[in-house]
Amino acid sequence: DYERACVEQHRALWRRSIPCDAVEQGMELEGYRLVLAPWLYMVKPGMAPRLERFVEAGGCLVLTFLSGHVDERGLCFEGGFPGPLRRLAGVWAEELDTPWPGQANRALPSPAAESALPGALSGEYRIDSFCELVHPLPGENTETLAVYGDDWYAGMPVLTRRRRGKGSVYYIAARVEQRFTDDLVAALARELGL
Repeated sequence: DYERACVEQHRALWRRSIPCDAVEQGMELEGYRLVLAPWLYMVKPGMAPRLERFVEAGGCLVLTFLSGHVDERGLCFEGGFPGPLRRLAGVWAEELDTPWPGQANRALPSPAAESALPGALSGEYRIDSFCELVHPLPGENTETLAVYGDDWYAGMPVLTRRRRGKGSVYYIAARVEQRFTDDLVAALARELGL
């Protein structure tokens, strides 16, 4: 599934003829305007401060569910997920739900979505697996741009945005269909002039 997540994000760039690099966690991010980091499960030493510098300088970071769970030794971070990325993302993950095969949920744009990303999200988007339950951190000005449509977590965030410094961090809390990724990346590309 990790490979699928990477391919889906790459496909959204490829469809817009936006070239990209695959970088490892030790590299500096100067010169980039957009960083897509699907399933950043392991966060090695120094990575969180590099991402913070990138965002504060004006970069746009997109994180997803299953981010910030373990360190370079495979040990879970204490204090909740996404570990050392919590403050940067402006969310904490309470739990991860994985629907049974054939079950689905929906991602629905919130009222804040249109002002945050004009014309980006439209209609409903199918969620077929991995529904992370996240909460915006108090006092971090995290906006909810899309919510779950069904089940006991209806109304909880699927997509959030936190502005920090000159940049923004988006957090995708679920495995949402390709059209959602395409729409989000298209909007970010327009905003960033890619």
